[in-house]
Amino acid sequence: MIAREANERASAKQQAEASFRAAMTLAGQQRAQALELRAATSLAAFLRGQGRRDEGRSVLSDVYSRFKKGFETRNLIAARAELTL
Repeated sequence: MIAREANERASAKQQAEASFRAAMTLAGQQRAQALELRAATSLAAFLRGQGRRDEGRSVLSDVYSRFKKGFETRNLIAARAELTL
C-alpha cells in the first residue's frame, strides 16, 4: 500500500513537470512570451520544491533573458523573485 502511494505521488510529480514543460513549448510555438514566462516560473518553483533548484533556474533564466522591457509587470517580478530563491 505504501509503495503504491509512493509510486502514485512520483507519477503525479512527473505529470506535473511534463505539463509545465508542455505549456512552455506551446507558448513558445505561439510566440506568447508572457505565457511562456509564467509556465517557466511555475516549473522553476516546482523543480525547486523537488530539490532541483539549479535546473529550474536555468530554464527560467533562459526565458527571462529574452525580455527587454516590462520589468515592472507581475510576471517578470515573480520570475525575478523565483530566480533569487
